[in-house]
Amino acid sequence: EIADPDALVQTRLLRIPAPGATDLTLGVLEKRGDTIDPRLPPVLLVHGATLGANLFDVPRAGYSLMAWLAGRGRAVYALDARGFGNSLGGKVMDAEAGVHPPFARADEAVRDIGAAVEFILAREHVETVDLMGFSWGTITSALYAASAPRRLARLALYAPLYAEVNRLWLDRI
Repeated sequence: EIADPDALVQTRLLRIPAPGATDLTLGVLEKRGDTIDPRLPPVLLVHGATLGANLFDVPRAGYSLMAWLAGRGRAVYALDARGFGNSLGGKVMDAEAGVHPPFARADEAVRDIGAAVEFILAREHVETVDLMGFSWGTITSALYAASAPRRLARLALYAPLYAEVNRLWLDRI
């Protein structure tokens, strides 16, 4: 057991092209420790509909999922789908809200996940990644997994959306 895994990890913000957008790059947080366990595939974390990738790297000791995973030998990545966190920008974000359809839609997020997976596979020189989707990210991660099962070692769905209608949440949005 590592006493303080947060102290042993390095963090980088990486940028990759957003599929189908010439004026937007996607932000991908990377966290890794001093050593990577070659038995563990890299992991990609996909956020839900309200908070971006920084949710996985809260800057407080003991609260970073990314640091916890990296401190145990994983190469850890967290994607900001277009329109979230470090993937803000582009013409669509500068225009009036009524000019464009809702942004980002699930199909765009799935393409963003695909771009992040391909980037990680090339960067880490591996054939598969572990993919973890959270909340709305369970939908987009599952859609991606269905389209590219050979790219994944494992798929984990945390707090998946289901058929329950959450009136409080719907009223707020």
